[in-house]
Amino acid sequence: PTAASRAGATMELALTRHDLLQVSTLSRGCMRLLPRPAKAGELQKIAVGDDTGSLQVFGLVTSAKRSGMEVERVFQTPSASKAAISRLELSGEAGSERIYYAAGTLVRGCNRKGKEVLKFATDVTEPIRSMCVEGETIHAAGEFVYNEFVACKESGFLMANDRINDMTLVAAAPQPAAVLACQDRCLRVVRGSKVLFQLQVDGPATAVARCSRAPSGAGASGDIDQQVLYGTENGLVGLAVYDGAGLKGGWVIDPVDEGRRGKSGGVLCVRAADLTKSGGCNILVGRDDGLVEVWSLEGEGDAPQLVFERNLHESVVAIDCGAVSNTAFDEVVVATYSGKILSFSSAPSSSTSSASAPGAAVGAGAHPAGAEAQQLEKLAAEIDALQAKAERERALHARKAEASNGAVGGSAAAVKLQDKWALASADACYTLSLELAVPLEGVLLQSDVPVTLLEADSNLAIVSRAPAGQGVLAAYRCQEVTNRLELRVRTSEGRYGQLQAFVWPRISPKACVAATYAIKPLSLHERLHEPPPTAERPVMSSLRCVRGRGRLSSGPKRAGALWDTTAFLVGQSLRSPSLRRRISGTFTLGEIHSWVSACLPGVPARLQGERGEFAFRNLLVGTLLLCDYGPGDAAFASDSLTTLAIAKEALAKEATARKVQLKIALDANEETVPALLERVDPLLRHQHSLHHKVPISRAPRPRRPRGEAASISAAGRE
Repeated sequence: PTAASRAGATMELALTRHDLLQVSTLSRGCMRLLPRPAKAGELQKIAVGDDTGSLQVFGLVTSAKRSGMEVERVFQTPSASKAAISRLELSGEAGSERIYYAAGTLVRGCNRKGKEVLKFATDVTEPIRSMCVEGETIHAAGEFVYNEFVACKESGFLMANDRINDMTLVAAAPQPAAVLACQDRCLRVVRGSKVLFQLQVDGPATAVARCSRAPSGAGASGDIDQQVLYGTENGLVGLAVYDGAGLKGGWVIDPVDEGRRGKSGGVLCVRAADLTKSGGCNILVGRDDGLVEVWSLEGEGDAPQLVFERNLHESVVAIDCGAVSNTAFDEVVVATYSGKILSFSSAPSSSTSSASAPGAAVGAGAHPAGAEAQQLEKLAAEIDALQAKAERERALHARKAEASNGAVGGSAAAVKLQDKWALASADACYTLSLELAVPLEGVLLQSDVPVTLLEADSNLAIVSRAPAGQGVLAAYRCQEVTNRLELRVRTSEGRYGQLQAFVWPRISPKACVAATYAIKPLSLHERLHEPPPTAERPVMSSLRCVRGRGRLSSGPKRAGALWDTTAFLVGQSLRSPSLRRRISGTFTLGEIHSWVSACLPGVPARLQGERGEFAFRNLLVGTLLLCDYGPGDAAFASDSLTTLAIAKEALAKEATARKVQLKIALDANEETVPALLERVDPLLRHQHSLHHKVPISRAPRPRRPRGEAASISAAGRE
């Protein structure tokens, strides 16, 4: 289906919001709904693990003092360790399920009543960020390392190429296999210490979940346990199918195709459920910009349709579906970064309260006037108690500061910053999102290189710019109460350095959190899955780095290379080059890979083979860059001499810092210059036209009597 047909779809699902509970800040994947109880009429419980290291399970019960329902805690564990709970998973059947949660490198488990049944020190090298439990098998992943434990004994170990963002399991013989969502745009099927299969996706994979109710379309084998939903950093949501012989791609929801360009953030959580109990599949999506989405799959071969959308204006870190307030209607239960637990109910609005507060989350009907007054009195008492506690803390801090002659400052450690610095390919710029658990007061941006600050639709802050020499100095002051601020920055290739952000919340005493982001020399280049076919490539020049001082070899093409190296040297498919420069040195594979990583975005942290082979495309101009390097030799080809010049400068600077002598060989093709100018000419003409139209648009509009012919030219009216 086309984007127009999808955009024409209307929202069909009406869900009512209910606030359930407020806890401490949460990490991704730290909220789950317990399975449906075997006893009819019982509601599902919600398990939450927060950053204080405490696990709590709560549910909704009928209030004895007033009409409606209120939150009742089943149990809450003490904060036994200083580490935050980084993952929460369930295992087992309804009634005998167990809750497993990871904090640092420690994995704990308890039953539904809170009794601890497992305490396992994994001794892994990284804090656990993702986890799945199946029977006696625990699958745990840190930032780069995946471990498999059977009966608390390690049975598998794998070092991933790039950061592991999420993990789930698929049914496979003889035992389930793990699917890793990796930053290098790959989904990897792993068992033990081996990568069985991998699938390239169109963005850094950030979320993955087993599709438990997906239809058998999109090339599925019919086993729904082998279908996997995934989400990416650039907002894509897709389906992958594992058939035992490989991992295949299915449908993909692209925000650009949906007419939502620049309006959909990265996916943090995704889940499949039958929300409407129609036998179909609903896809629940939570994004880092606060969007909660529900997509519907009607049948085989149909594209997902958006049926519900709501913006919470803060990151959605967990999402689930179940009956938490009414056994007849399922709800979308959502957890946000700041610790809000809320639900969106599909029950008719007449049977639920339109707005509810923590502790009295969902009503069973219309509240009598007396019940509403009691609820308001309770809320007012809670607010007064919190204000009194805040005043006591301020007074205590003031006394400490006076006793130490003002040496005690604001506790910046208590302010946890969640940020993202990502390349937005649709707009050829970088998106910087900054989020705190408390309201923001302002952000100060400082850059030592020139950058352009673009307007963002979701950004309502007031911007103040100050002269900063060659760099940029700007302050954003938030007008409204918000926990999240999104900025858009466009860099200039060849100008590389650092961008610093200083974030201060609206709290007392004052505190500030600083973060630094790298602006790379070729910052507007996006990595491609694979280079285009040779016949479709433009005329290119090449930059080659070799080890030693001998002549460049023109031997046979190395198997699996990105392009024919011989063609660079003798000019077969790229035509005869007019100039050559050489680089010689004794660099290792690790050194040249670190240099390329410092020059280009999207390069994996580790290499899988003995050589690095990557393809990049410039998002502004569309030029191509091919990289192929190994120990002692490296080659770069592009249809832009400017790109090669920037790469040469960056490589030489990195090599000089490590005292490695290099010799550069440049095979320049004169035909690349006019070809590049033809590509850039329409862009320059468009910018030139805009430059002349701006003064006309700012001129006062002529006043003329109604019906009189216009005295302004067609170009001026445009």
